[in-house]
Amino acid sequence: MNAPNVPAAIGMDALNVHAAIAPLPPNNNIRVRDIVRLIDRFVLWNMKATCMRNIHYEHDSYGAINDYLHSIFPPSRRFSIAPQGLLRMAVPGPDLSDTHTSQATDSSDDGNQVADTSLGSFGAFHASRNRNGPEKGKKYIDFTVSKVSPTSITVPEQELLTFVEVKRELLSNWANEKQMRAYMLLVASQPRRAPNFRAFMVSVRSHEIVEYYFTPNGAVSWTGATDFFLPGTQREHGDILTEKLANIASRFWN
Repeated sequence: MNAPNVPAAIGMDALNVHAAIAPLPPNNNIRVRDIVRLIDRFVLWNMKATCMRNIHYEHDSYGAINDYLHSIFPPSRRFSIAPQGLLRMAVPGPDLSDTHTSQATDSSDDGNQVADTSLGSFGAFHASRNRNGPEKGKKYIDFTVSKVSPTSITVPEQELLTFVEVKRELLSNWANEKQMRAYMLLVASQPRRAPNFRAFMVSVRSHEIVEYYFTPNGAVSWTGATDFFLPGTQREHGDILTEKLANIASRFWN
């Protein structure tokens, strides 16, 4: 009996990272309900069961939330979930339209500017790690969600779609709002971010969400706390949180 016709190597050793990756097969008819149906029932069960337990630390919920987010934003559609995703403060960068900038010497103004900055995944320039002292303004968010375009291996192009910050207790306090406002201001400085950007603070023990967004004039605003176990606007969409996240996934599916 002949062996099945499979590639000699199917692991990472078979990949040429410098070669072009085929474009995603389009699915222009994907709907929120279609994405919800793709989620394994165990994932939804584990998410709800975790939120109903009397957990003592928010990190006790990270496994269930990580599985949940990956099910809504699958890597097969080139979504990327980053636990403890880093957002850094944007700083003025070099003028990349100047063809001489990349050849500037360290003694030139442009050369010093290039040496003092680095280009981040979301298109913003940041302070170089070669600078003295700790970097100011960087924040680690519990989960960031981005769409990855397979371009350069040196500067991967990503678009920031949303983030989820997890809390154990109730959300209605000044410290949490201050933290989320700081995160959103960092998002605002990233050139490659989703239009109509939305982010979520999730309280595990009270299973509530607060949704954060930008007003038309660029200010940070938010909704009142809502029980995310409540049904979405349509029965087929499941609960409110799943509906909101699946709506973001559907917009960036292709």
